[in-house]
Amino acid sequence: MRCAELVLCSTLAEYERLERFLVAFTEELHVSQAFSDNLLFCVKELFINAVTHGNRYQEGYKVYCRLELHADALVVTVLDEGQGFALEALPDPRQAPFCEQLCGRGLFCMQSLVDGIAVVVNERGCAVTLRWKFIH
Repeated sequence: MRCAELVLCSTLAEYERLERFLVAFTEELHVSQAFSDNLLFCVKELFINAVTHGNRYQEGYKVYCRLELHADALVVTVLDEGQGFALEALPDPRQAPFCEQLCGRGLFCMQSLVDGIAVVVNERGCAVTLRWKFIH
């Protein structure tokens, strides 16, 4: 298993560092541009959610990103220091009145791009884990 980790300050300006980290990782894997784009989209959404909803822009809080390359899958975990949420409790953004809102679709869109998504809340914070299976 190959693993890479990045610790980010809880500010949206840190996304540039995260993007460079992700691009370097995907270039080493020699994945398709479509896969790389999906990964960047999903992790960007998780990072923005971690900063805005999880850490609520609190200075001194951190966002942790961990990439694990297994023989059969890529697993990405983004951890914030917030109180978390229940994935199943999120409203369906296709239904009124949510369909008229400008935000609230990130996690919903992610579910169609990944093979698995899990949310774990514990004393460290809220971790969202995405999993992509590899077909050899």
